[in-house]
Amino acid sequence: MTLFEEIEVAIWPLEGWCTPEKAQMLAALIIDALPALCVEIGVHGGKSLIPQAMALRQTG
Repeated sequence: MTLFEEIEVAIWPLEGWCTPEKAQMLAALIIDALPALCVEIGVHGGKSLIPQAMALRQTG
């Protein structure tokens, strides 16, 4: 299973307004940029936080 497929499965039961497409884009941006720091402001149900954490985990 690819990271993007894992993200779609992981966010499905969570509350929030982040679409699967947006979640995948957030993850792709993190994978491309390899940031030293990633900050999420205003977490409601984790629907955008979890994909970012999964991308950060993949990039080490």
